[in-house]
Amino acid sequence: MRAKRTVWVNNIWQLISILLILLLVTSCRSWLRPFHPTPIDALTEYPGQLLNPDFYVPSSVVVLQQQEIAGGLVLLYRWQSPKSQETGTYCLATTFVTPEGKGWRAQASGFLTMRQKELPMWKEPPLFGCEIPLDIFIAGYTVGGNVTHLTTAYGLSHRGHAVRIVWSDGQIDIAPLKAGSFLLARAETLKVQRIELLDANGSVLKTKGLD
Repeated sequence: MRAKRTVWVNNIWQLISILLILLLVTSCRSWLRPFHPTPIDALTEYPGQLLNPDFYVPSSVVVLQQQEIAGGLVLLYRWQSPKSQETGTYCLATTFVTPEGKGWRAQASGFLTMRQKELPMWKEPPLFGCEIPLDIFIAGYTVGGNVTHLTTAYGLSHRGHAVRIVWSDGQIDIAPLKAGSFLLARAETLKVQRIELLDANGSVLKTKGLD
């Protein structure tokens, strides 16, 4: 009976040891994550979208807008892949970055694309998701964040004055177009029902249903 109890105690300690090792490894990975000197530099860290230099042209990266929220910044940015420079099309994404330690870290991202959803990721075309031309109205939203609740509505338009964003909780916001883009984040978990493109008089030019 005593031998069985000893084996049982040993098994418990082995399990505790394994759990402690896993916790230590997880903590070390967090400690080893790099601090980036600027918010833009943090976009090169997952879940930022500028991970592989073979998939984007550094000189094409442009931050269109940014918004302070939840102790960090939401960056709206576009870039081109080497191939999409030939087609004049772009990628578009948002990334939520936060100040930590002596720098910045990426916490959550959203990626807007015109690629076919049914296309398997391993068949990603040479444009690497950069199929968006600048002469269209495109809109979307992203929900989620690693450290906070966050919902971000964003997009591009070559015409119009502003967009009207209709949220799932009934709130309606007007976001002006800047540099042919719009961005509005809320520190809540929501859905965006629709986004309407408005002219200077407030008339609807185009509607994008998202719910």
